[in-house]
Amino acid sequence: MRISNPLSILVLLVSLACRVEAESVRGAQDMQALNIALIERQVIPAYQALGRATQELAQQSAKYCQAPNAQNLALTQEAFHQAMDAWQRIQFIRFGPIETMMRVHSIQFWPDRKQHVSKHLERLLRQADPKALDQDAIYRQPVSVRGLPAIEVLLFNKAPLQGYACDALLAITRVVHRDTETLAAEWQDSMRRRFVVFGEDEFFNDAAEASAKLLGSVLDQLAYMADVKLSGALGPQLQAVRAKQFESWRSGRSLRNLEQNFVAFEKSWRDAEAEGQGLYALFTLAEFKVLTQQINVIGQTFSELKQSTQGMEEQALVEGGFNQLHTLATQLRNLKKQLELGLKAHGVYLGFNSRDGD
Repeated sequence: MRISNPLSILVLLVSLACRVEAESVRGAQDMQALNIALIERQVIPAYQALGRATQELAQQSAKYCQAPNAQNLALTQEAFHQAMDAWQRIQFIRFGPIETMMRVHSIQFWPDRKQHVSKHLERLLRQADPKALDQDAIYRQPVSVRGLPAIEVLLFNKAPLQGYACDALLAITRVVHRDTETLAAEWQDSMRRRFVVFGEDEFFNDAAEASAKLLGSVLDQLAYMADVKLSGALGPQLQAVRAKQFESWRSGRSLRNLEQNFVAFEKSWRDAEAEGQGLYALFTLAEFKVLTQQINVIGQTFSELKQSTQGMEEQALVEGGFNQLHTLATQLRNLKKQLELGLKAHGVYLGFNSRDGD
C-alpha cells in the first residue's frame, strides 16, 4: 500500500507511536505485577517460614541438650532438615537484607572447599571458652561457625553431644534464628518499596530494571545448582568426584537441597495457588509449552534419582549415578539458557550474574 498524502502519513505515524507506547505501558505493568507477586507470594512467605523453622531448631536443640538421648537427637536432626529445607527454598535471593551483616554467608558458609567450617568449629570446641558463646561474642567468631553447616557438623557427628559442644549448638542455633527471624519484616518494611517506587533517585529506575534483578536471581539459581552444587563436586570424570564437596554431605541431603531449590523455581515459574501469576505469564503459549516440557523432564530426573536407596553422595561414585547427575546439570543449564533467550526476546535483559555482584 502506497501512502502519498502527508496527512495520512502523519496519522499513521501517530497511530504506530500510540500502539508502541500502549504496549510499553502494558509491558511495564506486567513486569510490575510479576515483581509484586514474587515478593508477596514467594519471597516474604519463604523468609517467614525460614524464621519459624530456625526458631523450632533452636527450641528443639535446647530440649536435646537437656536430655541428650537418641529420640531427642532424631527430633533435633529433623528440625535441622526442616530449617535447611526452608533455607534452600529462599537461597536464590542473594541481595537485599540478606547481605546485611554478611547473613548470606553466616547462615550457610558454602562452598567450603578448604573445610573451614569443621576446622574453625573444632578450634572453638577445643578452646572451650564460655565467653566465646555469649550473645555478642559469638558474632566475633568466623562466619563459618555461625550457621547451618556448623549445626550439621554437630548434629550428624557420630559422637553424642555433651558439655561445651551442646552449649555451642545452643549458641549457634540462637544466632541462626536471630539472623533469619527479621528478614521477612525487612523485605516488607523497606525492600518491597524498591520494587514499587522507581526513578533516578531510587534503587531502580523502572520496573524492567527491578525485574532484571529479581528474575536474574531466579535464573542464576539454576546455574548455581548446575555449576556449583553438581559439577563443582562431580568433576569431569568419575575418578575426579569429590563427595565431600557436595553441599550437605554430612547429613546426606545434598540431593534434597537441589530438589528444594527446584521447588522454589517451579513456584517462581508458575504459582499453582494463583492463576496467571509467575514467570510463565511473560511467554507465548508456544514458548510456555516448550519450557514446561523442559521443566517436566528435569522433574522426572529428580524422581529417578530419588528412587535410589543411596544419597547423591553415594550415587555420584558409580558410573550410572555419575552420568545421571551430569545429565541433571546439563538440563538445568539448558533451561536457564532457554529462559534467558525467551526473556530477551520479550525485552527483559537480566544483565550481570547476581552471584558476581553488581
